[in-house]
Amino acid sequence: MKIHREVKPMEQYKEENDRKKEYLKKYHAAEIAEKEIREEIDKLRMDKMFPALIQDGMPHGSSCVDLSEYAAQLDELLTELKNQMEQRIKIRRKITWEIEQMQNETEKTILRLRYIHWLRWEQIAERMGYSWKQIHRIHGMALTNFKMT
Repeated sequence: MKIHREVKPMEQYKEENDRKKEYLKKYHAAEIAEKEIREEIDKLRMDKMFPALIQDGMPHGSSCVDLSEYAAQLDELLTELKNQMEQRIKIRRKITWEIEQMQNETEKTILRLRYIHWLRWEQIAERMGYSWKQIHRIHGMALTNFKMT
């Protein structure tokens, strides 16, 4: 026997806004991941340029075959990392585009400051000249008007 729980309109509204918040937070997570991947790519490029300097505790041969195989494996890893970074960039572009589709500039600005620039509520309120309470009210309206595609 399955029990159906009736969702009240206010609960439904809150659940939808919570989903939107989690979605918008993906921008910041993608930005952090992208930075980490970029650092890893830079390190791998250095390893490729100077294989004798790799400090991983493993012996490294000096024959051409060993180095060419090593370089090929590094190239594969670099390609994988670049693909991962491109996926993060796509996430960030999509979220930015969706925010830009909003009609209300104030709502758009609050979403950008909160989820793209990762500012605290107090910083947003001060920057925009609103009270903390007004910022939260506008943020709620912005989430309601925000469309995830």
